[in-house]
Amino acid sequence: MIIRVDRSEDDITLVSDEHSLATHSVERLPCMGVGDALLCTCGILWVTQEDDIEDYFLQRGDIFIAKREGLVVVEALTESIYRLLGRNGELSELEAR
Repeated sequence: MIIRVDRSEDDITLVSDEHSLATHSVERLPCMGVGDALLCTCGILWVTQEDDIEDYFLQRGDIFIAKREGLVVVEALTESIYRLLGRNGELSELEAR
């Protein structure tokens, strides 16, 4: 699911610093939980989630919300910056790694 920042939900809060990715860089986020989210603050990101047949393309201001627990892969299609978001100020186990 992708939502725009201007339609944000009250229970989604920032829980990480910015993560910068160079063009074509890939990051694996192995512990995203249901409702955890990724906010694209700059650039264009390709996001895919384990056991989800859809791919997601995020531009500045788009938020990807995980539908299930498991691995999420993020690739920067251009130089990009993103932040991790969580429900009620928590983000499963991502920040613990």
